[in-house]
Amino acid sequence: IFNFFKLRKILAQQNDPIVHTWMYNANFFGGLAAYSVGIRNIVWCIRANQISKKKFNPTAILRKICAWLSTIVPKKIICVGNVSMKTHIKLGYSDRKCVVIPNGYEVKQIQNDNQLKKNFRKDVREKLKINRNEIVVISVARFHSIKDHFTFFKACKILLKDHNNIKFLLLGRETKKSGKLIKKCIGNDKYKDKFLLLGEQTNVMSYLYASDIFCLHSASEGFPNALGEAMLAGMPCVTTAVGEAPEMLNLKRYIVNIGCSSSLAASINLLINASSEQRIKIGCQNQKRVVRKYAIDKIADQYRKVYEQVNE
Repeated sequence: IFNFFKLRKILAQQNDPIVHTWMYNANFFGGLAAYSVGIRNIVWCIRANQISKKKFNPTAILRKICAWLSTIVPKKIICVGNVSMKTHIKLGYSDRKCVVIPNGYEVKQIQNDNQLKKNFRKDVREKLKINRNEIVVISVARFHSIKDHFTFFKACKILLKDHNNIKFLLLGRETKKSGKLIKKCIGNDKYKDKFLLLGEQTNVMSYLYASDIFCLHSASEGFPNALGEAMLAGMPCVTTAVGEAPEMLNLKRYIVNIGCSSSLAASINLLINASSEQRIKIGCQNQKRVVRKYAIDKIADQYRKVYEQVNE
C-alpha cells in the first residue's frame, strides 16, 4: 500500500507520460496508480497464455479484475501472441484495445562466421566429451511441471531403443535435479551417460551451436523465447503446439500435440535420420524466418506506433 501511494506521487510529477505496465500485478497496480492521478496514456502488456482451471487462486482473481478494468484504464493492451490475445478476450478483456506484438531478437548479433560456430561446437563437445559422430538433442527449459520434462524423457526412451549415437543435453534452472525423473521414465541405468544435466547457463548460444536438434516440450507457453533463440542459431527444431510456437516454427511435421511422447519422438527421429546437410538446410530456414518476422528493430517500430496512437 505504501509503495502504491509512493508510485502515485512519482507519476503525478511527470509531464504527460505514457505509462506502460507488464503482466497482471503491474497492470493492476500501475494502471490504477496512473489513472488515479489523471494519466490516460496507459498501455498494458500481457505475456501469459496458460489459464489455471482454479477459479479462485490470487492470479485468477486479479486477472478477472483486470478484465473488468480493461474497458476503462488502458488505451491499448499489447498481447505477446494471437493465442494469448484470444484467451484473454474470452476472459473479458476489451477486444477493441488488444493488439499483438511478439517478442523480438537482436538478429544483427548472429554469428555469421561459420568458423567461429565450428570453434564453439568443437570446444563445447570436447569439454562435455561428446564424440564427433554423436547427435545431440538439446532442451533449454527450467525444471518445472509446466515445461513437461516427463513427456520429453519418455520420448527419449523411445529414441534410445533405436539409436545408440544420440545424447540429450539439458540446460535450465534446476535441471540437475531431474535425474530421478529420468530414471523413472527411462528405467534403465545403462542410458545414464546419454543425459548431460548442466543446469542454468549464461552462454546458451554456444551450447546450441554444439547441438544438432532443439526440442521444446512445454505444456504451456506464451511466446517461447527458447525456441526463437534456437531458430536464430540456425537449428532444426521440434516443438509442442504451445502458444505462438506453431506460428513461429511454421513446419507442421515438427509441431506435435502437447503431452504426446510418441509424436515428439517421431518428429525428433525425422531429424536424427536426416543427413547433416538436411538439418543445416532446415536450420537456415528457421533462422531466416526469425530474421524476417521477429527482428528487434521491426518489433520496436510496432511499439513506437502504439505509443504514437495512445499519445494522439
